[in-house]
Amino acid sequence: MPLTVLLHSKCIAFLCLGATLLDTILFSNKTQISAMTGHWQAHPLLISLANLDMDFCMKASHQVFVLLVLLPIPKFIAATKICSVLEACLIHKCLNLILEPLKTAARIGIMIIDPAGNSCYCFMLLASYFIDTPESALLASVAGKTSSVTMAS
Repeated sequence: MPLTVLLHSKCIAFLCLGATLLDTILFSNKTQISAMTGHWQAHPLLISLANLDMDFCMKASHQVFVLLVLLPIPKFIAATKICSVLEACLIHKCLNLILEPLKTAARIGIMIIDPAGNSCYCFMLLASYFIDTPESALLASVAGKTSSVTMAS
C-alpha cells in the first residue's frame, strides 16, 4: 500500500465516533494580476476538497477551487542576496497566518453543518499542495540547483 493510504487509514482509526475526515487541496501559481496598472503580480492561493470526482472538478463552471488569498510578491529597491530570504520569510508568515484555521481544524476538529442541516464534527487535513518548481523552491527555502523535494544523504 502507498504511504499516503496508510497514513489516511491511521488518521481514520484515531477519529472520534461519528467524525469525518475532509482532505483539502491547495493550489498556487505566480500570476500577472494586471498589465494596465503597474504589472502587479501575486501568488493566488486556491483551496478545494480532495474527495471530489475528477470529472466534476474539471468543469470550470462548478468552481471547485475557491480563492483563499492573494499572497504578495515584494519588489525590492536594491537586489541583494538577502532579498530572496526576505521574500521567503514573507510568504511563510502569510501562509502561517492564512492557514491557521486549517491547522486548528486538523488538530482539534471543527463543527460543520451539512446541506441537510445536520452538524458534523470534521477534521480537515492537507492532502496536497500543487505548485510549480520556482514556488516549490521558495516554500522549501532552497536556492540554485538544490532539489526542493529530496534530501541528500
